[in-house]
Amino acid sequence: MSQTNPNLDSILADKTPSKIASEQPAPKPMVAEVTTPTDTAPTIKAEPEPAPLYTKQPLDPTEYANWLAAGQVYTLIDGLNLSDLAGQISQRHPGINTALYSGSFGEQHSAETPRFVQLDSELHDWLQPQIHENSGWGWSMIPRDQAQRTPEQILNTLCEHYRPWSWATRPKGETWLFRLHDPHVLQNWLLCASEDAIAQFLAPLQHLILLGPTGAQTVTSRIAPLQQSLPLAPWSEATVQTLHAVGKEQLLARLHTHVQTHHADRVPQENAACRGWVLQQANRAYRHGLQDEQSISKYLSLSAVLGADFDQGDTGAWARDILNGPAIQGTEHRIDRLLQAATDRLQAA
Repeated sequence: MSQTNPNLDSILADKTPSKIASEQPAPKPMVAEVTTPTDTAPTIKAEPEPAPLYTKQPLDPTEYANWLAAGQVYTLIDGLNLSDLAGQISQRHPGINTALYSGSFGEQHSAETPRFVQLDSELHDWLQPQIHENSGWGWSMIPRDQAQRTPEQILNTLCEHYRPWSWATRPKGETWLFRLHDPHVLQNWLLCASEDAIAQFLAPLQHLILLGPTGAQTVTSRIAPLQQSLPLAPWSEATVQTLHAVGKEQLLARLHTHVQTHHADRVPQENAACRGWVLQQANRAYRHGLQDEQSISKYLSLSAVLGADFDQGDTGAWARDILNGPAIQGTEHRIDRLLQAATDRLQAA
């Protein structure tokens, strides 16, 4: 992966969607066309806007329950904060590698790689705390043509199709990670991707399902599936910059809301000052290797309670030992160990 400065733009380089196709032309505006019949006054005809590439509508709970009961729901789940995800999946699909990341990168990040799984009611219930606590947990889908294939065949199709999308190449050749499992990233990407890219991305799916703590939506492509896979084109630089800006604003807004909701009396009251505080602490979290939104939110909470410089200087050595220590597979995430250590210190004070 290309190396960048450890700041919020770096967070978004990995958390913001990548354009995996040529740049989509801007939507046509309503263009007034003047016609002048010989026997009438001039009239105005408006050129219609193009039809949307996909539809988005609220998820019908009854329909979703029926899909779940029939075993038709498949899910891509971020493994970063779910140490038992690989075990849960291996119980259901033994002998199948459903990891999104592959190759040497997949081996290095096997503990946190997103994974595909056929969702059942037990796993659905197990996921609920993650869905409510981590808005970037993943997304669900209804694959096409399920009657003709086994779950194992469907999982293999999903892995083969989406693994190449994990990486994108910018025009100058740098390779970047595309966090397609993050619904915030994916929704941003859908807003600006080209028609061909959207058609290719949604090709294996009848429906894309975005579940979150505030509701759920289904995304259904209005484009006929491509008959053959096309090479993934480099990102356009203009799209990269646009998506960085959109993602940065959205992430900052969510982090800002988090600290104002839970720590209003401990952070700057004026909006601009609070935003600056959030940006500074988010950058610091990223330098410690905390790159997902849930971990950054927890770090901001610690900064609000313990002070913005709680991990600096001689008095912050205890925090740095945890934050800069190795992430060990099968153990608690570093941010959770840090929260527990901070709690113990406060109780002992």
